[in-house]
Amino acid sequence: TVTPPNFVHLHVHTQYSLLQGAIPVDTLVQRAKQLGMPAVAITDAHNLFGAIDFYLEAKKAGVQPIFGCEVNYCSDGRAQWSQGAAAAKAAMVQNPRPRFFQFVLLAKNLEGYRNLCELVSESWLATRGQKPIPGMPAVTIDRSMLLKYREHLVCLSGGLRGPLSSRILFQEEDELVQEALEFKEWFGEDFYFELQDTGIPEQEQINTRLW
Repeated sequence: TVTPPNFVHLHVHTQYSLLQGAIPVDTLVQRAKQLGMPAVAITDAHNLFGAIDFYLEAKKAGVQPIFGCEVNYCSDGRAQWSQGAAAAKAAMVQNPRPRFFQFVLLAKNLEGYRNLCELVSESWLATRGQKPIPGMPAVTIDRSMLLKYREHLVCLSGGLRGPLSSRILFQEEDELVQEALEFKEWFGEDFYFELQDTGIPEQEQINTRLW
């Protein structure tokens, strides 16, 4: 495999992403080194459980670690949780559209890593002890939480479940532009469109529009 100079993977799920990734952290770091990558990120599904192992392995291999997370996002998540399961189920029957989205946040520096830890930790604690809500993951961040901890973070728009991707697939052009401008306002030059080469037709449609 030939890797372009300075190419870096920024959206990677490891063994710490249940049902989404299987690669051990040490294997990931060694493979990045073999391919001549100067750095590599881990962005496990709404957790930072692999951060310490990742840091130690990357430091040992001479590869720069980039800490990140693929977060579950619902702009009014707390409000939906407060309504309860019955109300959420009724709303889902009336409108079967996706109720949450997923995108990647990357720490730019130590302060960014601290903010990412705060964001993920607060999201886990926010729904602690509450009953599951149909159509929503157990752990979700909302707009207020994202704005509270967005400093020193880089935001990637996400894959098939990204907020912009949904607008593209449902052909909501005005909403797509509005959503993109909103994220741009929040993250400035640290907001990027994410392009993935997965071979999935819908992803190709998303890539074409974002490109």
